[in-house]
Amino acid sequence: VNPASGVESGYFAGFGDFPGSVAVAPDGRVLVGAWGVGIMVWDPATTSFQNGPDNALAPLGVASTSGLGFDGSGRGYALVPDCVEPSVVARLNDSFSAADTVSVGICPVAIAFTDVLDVI
Repeated sequence: VNPASGVESGYFAGFGDFPGSVAVAPDGRVLVGAWGVGIMVWDPATTSFQNGPDNALAPLGVASTSGLGFDGSGRGYALVPDCVEPSVVARLNDSFSAADTVSVGICPVAIAFTDVLDVI
């Protein structure tokens, strides 16, 4: 989908079963999270996977990702889910590996960032 127009501009298969969260990296690559798979990395410039379902990224060795997002500074984050014990958010480095973690609640399903405006 073209983000400016909201119009579908193409269709690509191969994202496996149950792809979920989607986030666009500052460099334009598209990260797609999936339970039981991890993070797939799609390059729309080449219309190909950098990391597909067969070689998806697994932050902290966990092949599931329930949420993805980028903050206002372009740093990537992935929710590494656990529905029994508290989960973590992994801050990703430039190669989308876990650089740091923050504990969160049990069974998280989404992550989002927003700008905070100072209104007087």
